Amino acid sequence: QDKVLLWTNLAALASSILLSVILIPKFKAYGAVAAQLVSYGLLMFLSYIYGRRYYRMSAILPEIAKCLVAGFVMYAALSCYNGMGYLRLTSKIMIGASVYGLVLLALRHKMAVPLLKLKRN
Repeated sequence: QDKVLLWTNLAALASSILLSVILIPKFKAYGAVAAQLVSYGLLMFLSYIYGRRYYRMSAILPEIAKCLVAGFVMYAALSCYNGMGYLRLTSKIMIGASVYGLVLLALRHKMAVPLLKLKRN
């Protein structure tokens, strides 16, 4: 089991390094982000393939898909936003977290559903 985990992580590390070397010179920060997204996606995929031997994983796939959709919607919202000055990063963080959370609520993500059931005092 440990060897499989080691090889899974080494594959993700190798893809991260290779993609970073290829993408960062041309696309700068966006290349770094893309390299990491692909590497983490590979790690998640390989972990899923390995983990389904020992755990019931079918129930988690829709929740992962909801997180991916929320991430893409957040990216789209933030790519359209140009803040000004010192508050740019802070406002992007707040907007990004809000959009991500609202999309998860709209998609009824397992972790967000209890928030919908809270009673108002």
